[in-house]
Amino acid sequence: MMRKVWSALGVTVFVILLMPSCRRARTPLPSALQDALPHFVPTPTVDPLVAQYESLLHYALEGQIFAYADNHRGRLAWNTAYFLDSLLNMFVATQDPRYLDLFVEHADALLALRDDFAGRSDFTGRARPGWQANAHYTLGRPYVLPDAAGRPSLRVQAIRLSGNDHTIVVVRPEDERHFTLEVQNDFRRAEPLKIRYEDLTLGTVEAVVNADLSPRHLIHVWRVGDAPPAAGRYELKETYAAVLHSEHTPAINIPLARFAALVYQRPDLASYRPAADTYVRRCRESYQDYADLWRTDDEGGYFVFDPRAPIWSAGFPVPYNGLALHGRFLLWLYNATGDAVYRTRAEALLQKILAGMTMTPEGYLRMPYWYGRPFHGWDRPQEGPAHHLYVRSAPFDASEDTSHFTLTLQFLLDAYEAGWLTDDAWAQAAARTYTDVLWKPECHTADRSKFLAHNLEGQGCIAAYPAGVYVRLSAFEPRIWDLSWTLYREAYSDPRTIAPDYEYGYVLLGWSLLALQRPATPVIRSGR
Repeated sequence: MMRKVWSALGVTVFVILLMPSCRRARTPLPSALQDALPHFVPTPTVDPLVAQYESLLHYALEGQIFAYADNHRGRLAWNTAYFLDSLLNMFVATQDPRYLDLFVEHADALLALRDDFAGRSDFTGRARPGWQANAHYTLGRPYVLPDAAGRPSLRVQAIRLSGNDHTIVVVRPEDERHFTLEVQNDFRRAEPLKIRYEDLTLGTVEAVVNADLSPRHLIHVWRVGDAPPAAGRYELKETYAAVLHSEHTPAINIPLARFAALVYQRPDLASYRPAADTYVRRCRESYQDYADLWRTDDEGGYFVFDPRAPIWSAGFPVPYNGLALHGRFLLWLYNATGDAVYRTRAEALLQKILAGMTMTPEGYLRMPYWYGRPFHGWDRPQEGPAHHLYVRSAPFDASEDTSHFTLTLQFLLDAYEAGWLTDDAWAQAAARTYTDVLWKPECHTADRSKFLAHNLEGQGCIAAYPAGVYVRLSAFEPRIWDLSWTLYREAYSDPRTIAPDYEYGYVLLGWSLLALQRPATPVIRSGR
């Protein structure tokens, strides 16, 4: 039996999926970004955690791992932002101002890449105060397949929920009128997903391919000509560009707001106030660009995906972990500004997330990835520029996964430390879930690259990188620090084994939290 738990809020005011490890070709960088990559010399220290972090940091800066020129594949949100957050943790842990200096250099470069400063327009035609993405995040741009004479025959659009830049259409003529379409997609798959539509004609292709479309389908087709498409292999690599305020904007802005709150609370950090002032202005601008996507219900508040956006989920509610990103962003923006609007919405998001949590009889925490219409699915076309494509959808009712839950965990713990939560039952349950369910030694026995369960129900296996965030629960269960440190020591001591685009920022965040949350021991440094 499952029961709902934890919806009360306190009133205390607070002032204060992995890819292969491989190097990628680098885009030539703007000079501002090149200037933000100084040679970072690790400081001699007898503290092994600081030494480990600085060794990985030095490797990252020398290799320009965070020298992205854009956020098209989400790397600013899911790599650079974690790196920036780690620098703040290391400053708090050591009081070494070099971490703040490095933060400012990278944060300034990050802001220079924001669309309105970089001069990039997205699907709206505007250069907005966010960082646009495309690639696997958005719907494909329609592609016209020619007939044998080069005239338009079919218009095809990749419409799957993700990975549309990996869609390939192969046309095989059967006779003068009939043809076969084979559609392939290998996004995050060892073996490509393949769908074959045989014995098609121009008169039947729309009815066959578009029948019963769902977000898990690969393509939508329109007839635009009078002759069948020519034989060939067509790669539908181009996707729409869109600022994803749903997740990327808050993820990138969290460390900026957190930096400002830290600086404003410390008179000894007055020299960083100009940077903090700038970051607050930029955070406010970003937030204001999507503030109208706010909604409320009887469980609290939430944001929706932009209904105009060229994404499969346009208009739907943002998943719980995305709400946590917004909540954490607004919590720190409130801490920096004292603007009650940010706190009010952050608390409403907190209520919504807590309402989605349940506890098992054994005291383990459970929650789904989603809620609302996506969670329940649908069996008729939905309103909106993207939703009208989809006749139906099976429910997205999976359990929250171990990695995405770290986003929720960070927000809940920040809110708890802020005094916004009145009890710690959720934290006790989360800690118990980590030690008894997520910590899964049999994963490592079967596959040396795996360490933890894939989701909160203990199913599947994933790598160790989320363990660094779960160490924040060690205040509720001291064993967690030792467990997470054991995993990180084995998996992430050598920078050469860490995937640069998909793990590195997260791993730096994990090591920084190990340093910040460790059992109380003094940090002894031999230099500044």
